[in-house]
Amino acid sequence: MRLCGLLGISCVALSIIPPSLSHAAGGKRGAKKEVPPLFRVIVNGKCGFMNDKGGIVIQPAYRYAGDFSDGLARVRADSYGYIDPTGKMVIEPKFAMAYGFSEGLAWVGTGGRFERFSGRFMDGKYGVINKKGGFAIAPSFECLGTPFFRGLAIVETSRNSSDWAFIDRSGRMLRKRQFSEIRPFKDNMARYAISRVTDGEMVGQMAFATELTDFYGFLDHTYAAAIVPKFERASEFSEGLASAKLKHGKFGFINKRGRFVVKPTFRWAEPFSEGLAAVVLEEEEIGEDFAVPIKWGYIDRRVKLAFEPVSVCFAGPFSDGRAVLYLSTKKDDEEDDSRAGPLVVALGTGGLKSRYGPHRMRVIDKEGKAVFEKKHCFVESFKNGLARVHDFSAGQLKVKIGYIDGTGAYVWEPRN
Repeated sequence: MRLCGLLGISCVALSIIPPSLSHAAGGKRGAKKEVPPLFRVIVNGKCGFMNDKGGIVIQPAYRYAGDFSDGLARVRADSYGYIDPTGKMVIEPKFAMAYGFSEGLAWVGTGGRFERFSGRFMDGKYGVINKKGGFAIAPSFECLGTPFFRGLAIVETSRNSSDWAFIDRSGRMLRKRQFSEIRPFKDNMARYAISRVTDGEMVGQMAFATELTDFYGFLDHTYAAAIVPKFERASEFSEGLASAKLKHGKFGFINKRGRFVVKPTFRWAEPFSEGLAAVVLEEEEIGEDFAVPIKWGYIDRRVKLAFEPVSVCFAGPFSDGRAVLYLSTKKDDEEDDSRAGPLVVALGTGGLKSRYGPHRMRVIDKEGKAVFEKKHCFVESFKNGLARVHDFSAGQLKVKIGYIDGTGAYVWEPRN
């Protein structure tokens, strides 16, 4: 989540959660009634929600709808408000921008405007509301903060400043640090980055930086800098591990102390999911700085292959016992680009690069067996038994959204 700034310096280890918050944040507040999962759908340009059988639960009536989080979903008519799983508008639409709830709080934007094509909120201020729609923190920030986690959030104090503040639920600033990037917590760890000068030149008696490089570290659940920023690239944590590489090195997997527990021997490695991680086993060089992945494998924590490697250009994570593979053939590349979707094509110093190109997608099970294939579409990871499909068959400007089950059958036919 590179929210506003670019330049960062160092981050010193800190632990700033008061004991009362540290325990209270994870405490139970009584049993909650489990709500069946709902899935966003689009009908004639309007957004609503269906159940896992394809039945409409909340009628499509909004220009935009976000996924449910913490029991509410943000929706937009002319302005943003929030609905509950029955479709009731519980927070009236009055915000220029809105984000998902976490720990009973949500960031919102006021006084500005939303740019449709860039997807950015401009010239306004960010604040934090509670589930009654009242401001817990008045709109005073130029930049969006991270979701609240264990009673705290991190927010850049001014645009492009790289000064970030740790704030509590009332907006009180507890500490300031400098980052060039910070991500929300995942698996009780938050990835952050600082920028360091990695190359420069002398002009007369003055030194000028010609290259700034981000190095990644992690905050733990107490907001202490548990892993110093020494990695040139790093994924977020998942199942206790994160893929990472040192400068000029290869990818391995680190634990929450920053130690490699899987030796760095891979050109690229995706995070673990359902006990397996996708890694690049073979690539084809296409220049001095780039290579095309042509063979992927899925390894377990003992670095044992789960099944035979697959010859694809990208292998996605397992979810609900399914993983999505990107296929690309010479024949595909010769087809009409107007029906193209996102396609991962090359590994470089900046990581995986992608472009829009014709391709097929294959879904496999945990034995590596193909379950089904789809063409001219992008299939997201499965969640709650279904996967969202972006259908490009009518062209990039006429993308249709549908849902499939684990067999590849459409529960909701693609439409827009």
